[in-house]
Amino acid sequence: MEKHYCIVLRTVDYKDYDKILTLFSRSHGRIHAQARGARRIKSELATACQPLACGEYEFYKKDDKLFLTAALMKQEFYRVQNDYDKFSAACVMLELADKLIQNTDDYEDLFLALIYSLFAMEQDRLSGTRALAYFLSRTVERMGIFPALGTCAVCGRETADGGETAAFSLEEGGEICTACAPHISVRTVSRNMLAGLEVMGKARPQDIVQAAADEAEAKETIELMEQYLENMMDLRLKTMRYFREKSL
Repeated sequence: MEKHYCIVLRTVDYKDYDKILTLFSRSHGRIHAQARGARRIKSELATACQPLACGEYEFYKKDDKLFLTAALMKQEFYRVQNDYDKFSAACVMLELADKLIQNTDDYEDLFLALIYSLFAMEQDRLSGTRALAYFLSRTVERMGIFPALGTCAVCGRETADGGETAAFSLEEGGEICTACAPHISVRTVSRNMLAGLEVMGKARPQDIVQAAADEAEAKETIELMEQYLENMMDLRLKTMRYFREKSL
């Protein structure tokens, strides 16, 4: 028997009554398991086999496959599931976590960033937009691809701190000084947003509420980080379109 503290990232129906679960284990990263009979009306495993279900899961192993036998639920994030803005933000978080697990051994911080972001929404302490902005900022920082801020991503000079806007290059990976900006493709972004991005990237998951950007800056952060992840990691988030349709 194996026990793992997990959150369900996604599920797929299998055979007549089973489900295949993709879970994020706090200690072991991604886990795939079969939940026999989980789709039966009276199944004791039904609640534990839904995306966002979180708790202690027990498995047995047979022929290199894991089968779910029991689960002690800690949280279902009921309020998140019943608020479209929050739920769409949560879906982006689950998809991103699923894609990033294979690229990192730092399971603990990614897991905590996900859980604390969900709890902040569940407890109505942050909107879906603000929680997602933190999660994106923190995961980019932990993946080691945080953009250059305060120094030019091209020449390394300090960027001017005057004015309300800054030049940012997705291709070069960060802020661009006034000398280099005319020679490469840049976009204009808010300096306040970049400052907030840096704060969120450095903030521990436990400090998410204090570190979170305000609503307007969070929206700008999400837009920038979505394109940044696509450019730096060729990572496209399918769930982002549903979040964007409602929230952005």
